Amino acid sequence: MRISSLSDRNGRRTNQDSSLIKSKVRGKDKLLLCMVADGMGGTDDGTAASLLTQKLMERWFDKNADELLQSRDFENTVKESITEVLQDANEKATLYSREKGFTTGSTAMVVLFFGNKYIAANIGDSRLYKFSRGESRQITRDQTLAQLEVERGNLTPEEAKTDKRSHTLLQCIGMDEDLEPEFFQGTIRKGEYYLICSDGMYNRVDISELEQIVMQKKKDTKKKLMELIIRSKQKGEKDNITGILVEI
Repeated sequence: MRISSLSDRNGRRTNQDSSLIKSKVRGKDKLLLCMVADGMGGTDDGTAASLLTQKLMERWFDKNADELLQSRDFENTVKESITEVLQDANEKATLYSREKGFTTGSTAMVVLFFGNKYIAANIGDSRLYKFSRGESRQITRDQTLAQLEVERGNLTPEEAKTDKRSHTLLQCIGMDEDLEPEFFQGTIRKGEYYLICSDGMYNRVDISELEQIVMQKKKDTKKKLMELIIRSKQKGEKDNITGILVEI
């Protein structure tokens, strides 16, 4: 398994994206945590929520990794535990906003790899993609008004890409008292790639272009991430760009 992470401020005054990679090895077992949190640019301080989420997830992993490696009910334990962390982050960020008198908000895309499986938790519109020969797809579902309209049959997926509601989030960390992550899970196989990224990486680059770059031979994960960032900039992206690329 090879892993790289890159984040680009992309000309903005601050980088409101936060990312995290943590691993724990116990004998032959390895637990890998990857997270991208995208602070919302339309708030007064999106960085506060994304950094808070990063710190709480890191603290959670450091405290619970050994226990998770020994769990007999790994999937349910992970889902319950990650839900608690994200809800705690939401409560703290919401309280912080009220005390300071301004708004903050962040997405959260959390992926845990263990053995031949992954479990992903999503809040907002950061994404998890899977790339492999013959099967490349977006695993997670955007929690946006535009995606909701797609599911209702009022928009096509192509129309949703440019719809003004494409970045209006249905939920995020720090903006509401109620928060419930959506979980996705599956098996991993050698030769696959998993991309965890903020919307700055995919806004202007469709999945076929992402696949073309990620599946290149003779380039390591860091060079591929650099190329993904460059491609987004070339297409006019103005947001912060953050990605973690995992090669199985």
